Amino acid sequence: MSRAAAELRADVTSAFALARHRAATQSREGVWLAVEPIAHRTDLLAAADASDDLAIAVTVEPDISPVPSIRLANISVDFGARYSLISEGGETVLDVAVIKCHEREGAVREMFLEFAALLVDELPLKPSSNRLAEVLDGWITLFWRLGSPPRSDLVGLIGELVVVDAARDPVRWVEGWHQSAQDRIDFRLASPLCEVEVKATTGRERTHVLTLHQVTATTLAPRFFASVLVEFADTGDLVGDLMDEVAGRLPAGLTRRKFWAIVSETCGSALAEMRASRFVREVSRSSLRFYDARSVPRPVVGLPLPVGVSDLKFRSDFSSCDPVSDVSSP
Repeated sequence: MSRAAAELRADVTSAFALARHRAATQSREGVWLAVEPIAHRTDLLAAADASDDLAIAVTVEPDISPVPSIRLANISVDFGARYSLISEGGETVLDVAVIKCHEREGAVREMFLEFAALLVDELPLKPSSNRLAEVLDGWITLFWRLGSPPRSDLVGLIGELVVVDAARDPVRWVEGWHQSAQDRIDFRLASPLCEVEVKATTGRERTHVLTLHQVTATTLAPRFFASVLVEFADTGDLVGDLMDEVAGRLPAGLTRRKFWAIVSETCGSALAEMRASRFVREVSRSSLRFYDARSVPRPVVGLPLPVGVSDLKFRSDFSSCDPVSDVSSP
């Protein structure tokens, strides 16, 4: 993670901790929030109340037309709500937009902290309600996905993260990352064009489960497999740290939001658990190899497949193949 991104994440975590501590000392009625500025922005506040719900209070410029509230199972947003804001400097009554996280642990709360950090970069000073709503619109689906079961296993996710982390241009790889965890190919890269499917395993051998569609290119783009070995260990690095470091190398805005959208769809409600898992990062990083899809062992099968058969899975041992040294400058 870049120093700026790491410092911002630390600032967000600290701001929420101070707001929660301040809220715990309050004994009052009415509508109030204990607040603490995020990254020294007085218009963007980490907030907490007596229920220990985390919130973000944003000082917004009023719009001619009102912006409707948003209600999800785990997130709510109110625009132009009047609150007593209790800060280190005292108490102020203001009309603010309030984004609340209604989960006290787990995936949504974890992502809410990341969301707060991204708002620092994505929101102008004192944004309009409509501008805030536009930014939120890109995150609503993300929070909704965090209530769903995971779409992929942790080993596969680590493999994809390691590939992006190893790239000289992670932006290009994130922009080419699959839109859905169910896609057959993980990365479709442009300029120059190529496709990369990531295969990760916890074994010591490079034996991977492939499908006939994955080894059979249907486009003019060269296709490769990225092979990654994954070793879990209690003394290893946190998967969450790898996520944060990759995100920290991405520019704020659509690219970084896409990264977290893919992570949220892949992990679903298991995000917090996956982030807390530990693996030996150096083993995975040093084991990364790329193979031309045309060179890996496969069964000899006539195409097209018989009626009623949509695909074919098989195990392929890559140990007899020579890796390629370059995959369109990954």
